[in-house]
Amino acid sequence: MPLVVCNGGMEGLLNTLLASMEGLFQVGLFQNNILPAQGTVIANLTPADFSGYTGLITLSGGTPAAIDGVRWKISFDPVVWTHDGGSTPNLIYGYYAIDGSGILQWAQQVSAAPRPMASLGDTFEVDPTFSDRSEF
Repeated sequence: MPLVVCNGGMEGLLNTLLASMEGLFQVGLFQNNILPAQGTVIANLTPADFSGYTGLITLSGGTPAAIDGVRWKISFDPVVWTHDGGSTPNLIYGYYAIDGSGILQWAQQVSAAPRPMASLGDTFEVDPTFSDRSEF
């Protein structure tokens, strides 16, 4: 029989996760064509370096756990990077998050094709959201 985490337990777990992430986890963009997997580490990712890239941005604006259908979720303020028109372009494949020790916590390839960051005003937005549900 599967373990069932009841709604109160899932809400508590995600709110604890939220508290451990907000203000400590940072997100950034990567420019190599990698499909992140369970064994991916930060050294496998090539950070973005396009003109205007501000590097890692700290997660903020955490929203407490709420149920969305059958999934519980927590989310943070959107994070946006903008190309400043300089001469360094990148093709962006995805984003990643590290903890306060620099250990990769998650990474996501955001689409099948990379997103060019090459011209003044090109933007890349990440809406950090983490969701979970109980087995049922």
